[in-house]
Amino acid sequence: TATITIGPRPPNEPPRCNNMPSLNVQSEGRITFSLTCADLEGDTMWFDKGPVSHGELNWVNQTTGEVEYINNGDGASQDTFTFKAKDPPGSDSWSNTANATITVGGGGELVCTDMSLNGYPGEQIAFDMSEVCTSSSEIDRYEIEFRGDNGCAGSVSYIVAWGSGNVSPNNDCYNPFIFYFRAQDVTGTWSEWATAITIINHVAGNHAPVCQDIELQGGPGDFVPFDVSAPVCTDPDGDALRYELIVLTASCGPIDLNEEAGWGALIPDPGCTRYVFAYQAVDGDGAMSHPALGVVTAGGRDGGSSSEGSGTGSGGGNGARSGDKKKPPNPKGKHGGTKARGMGLRI
Repeated sequence: TATITIGPRPPNEPPRCNNMPSLNVQSEGRITFSLTCADLEGDTMWFDKGPVSHGELNWVNQTTGEVEYINNGDGASQDTFTFKAKDPPGSDSWSNTANATITVGGGGELVCTDMSLNGYPGEQIAFDMSEVCTSSSEIDRYEIEFRGDNGCAGSVSYIVAWGSGNVSPNNDCYNPFIFYFRAQDVTGTWSEWATAITIINHVAGNHAPVCQDIELQGGPGDFVPFDVSAPVCTDPDGDALRYELIVLTASCGPIDLNEEAGWGALIPDPGCTRYVFAYQAVDGDGAMSHPALGVVTAGGRDGGSSSEGSGTGSGGGNGARSGDKKKPPNPKGKHGGTKARGMGLRI
């Protein structure tokens, strides 16, 4: 037979804590980490921490030792604190006291460098801020700012979390398009602002086309022809143009456009009392006009346009064709039969 002797339980061993490994945070940044304590018997621990001098040190979870440090940006290069643990939470079995040192600005700086882009007026020009912003920490977000010093107008769209986007200088841009950008890393630190300059390319002496709005007459179910070629869309240099259709949510019914000729037609759906579409012209060098609008209403001007003749200026603009309500000739043959983009109506 075997004899088992059960003696008294060995005395409880308090947890043991080790000094924290190197920690880095940017000025005014934050970092979350766990204190380095362990209990040999696997008991639940309760942590305690001392104060810091150059920021805030807050508990995330006091039973696991997870804390968050937030630097106050006072210029100090280091911050320190002490910590310890005990088990179980109600006992006085405190561990040894260990130390933690946080280096402010350590581990590499967050830097964004200037970037140079180039493209044509009216073109969507791609960029990626993540390619010119670097950090030893993970970058969390990007930000863009305008400061009123643009050489020309335009727009910028981008994905905040990724840094990729597009800049679109207006069609009349001849000077650089400028915006500013910066990045923020996961510690909460922002980089300095960097500059993005978009150089506007132009074929020597080339100017973008100009398109005027048109008004058309037609009701639900009517076949409504239109023509956006000259004098609706014109080119200051006399260049040959092609035409692009922009289908809008208010384009309530099929529409089609011959991109080479500029002839088009649409049919408003039942219940559609105001049909709106947009179009633009592009010359052989890729310069695009501003989008113009075509509006179809039951009480519109007979024949299809808001102005007559070919005069320029703020009155009639470059007027659309007027007075002819006939269906435009089929572009096949005369214009090579180009099938326009649109919603399935063949003209």
